[in-house]
Amino acid sequence: MVHEAAAKVAEAPVGHVVGADFLYEEQSPGMLMSGVLLKEIDELIRTLRIDGADGVLKSPASAR
Repeated sequence: MVHEAAAKVAEAPVGHVVGADFLYEEQSPGMLMSGVLLKEIDELIRTLRIDGADGVLKSPASAR
């Protein structure tokens, strides 16, 4: 996962951080299977992401 995250931001200036959305996408399937992430929360986040620009901004906040 670290390699994929580094590749994603490789062209960005030094000091750029990997967004939590990337980590969420990588980890959500395992978290759902283990029961750490509720299906309802995952569905809410995914629904917000397809709800336009506002939804993309709201989706990380809904995971808190």
